[in-house]
Amino acid sequence: IYWYLNKDNIACTPNNKWGTAEFFGPIVGFNEVIEAGSNVGNSLVIFARKIFGCRVIYLFAYDYSWDHGEYYGKELPPKRYLMPTDRVIDINNNIVFSNLNMRFSASWLEMYIKHAYQQFGTKIINLTGRGILKTNNLRKAA
Repeated sequence: IYWYLNKDNIACTPNNKWGTAEFFGPIVGFNEVIEAGSNVGNSLVIFARKIFGCRVIYLFAYDYSWDHGEYYGKELPPKRYLMPTDRVIDINNNIVFSNLNMRFSASWLEMYIKHAYQQFGTKIINLTGRGILKTNNLRKAA
């Protein structure tokens, strides 16, 4: 198992053509690429589908936003002041904080949820109950 990077830093041949996949694939005997998931949580969803073969995946704490306090709880200096933070409307019509990275990750996962279902029949269901991820929210479907 190896992770695919959009731009690979590993050059294993004199002509710099090989990267992570070409180098580690033959060593571990696994040549299927795991897509770059835009963050650790999204990569876990891909891992669950591709490696563990899950047909249904439940998401918890995939809100990509926060309603008060700091980005990661108590932190100094607060991360929300180190990167541009916006107020957006979540799936419950509440005003929440988010940022460009979180919104990108949410939109990436929304596309992947559709792709996984259309191509492989994998159901990915969001049980978070809040946040900005708009696709497959159990609360909204009920």
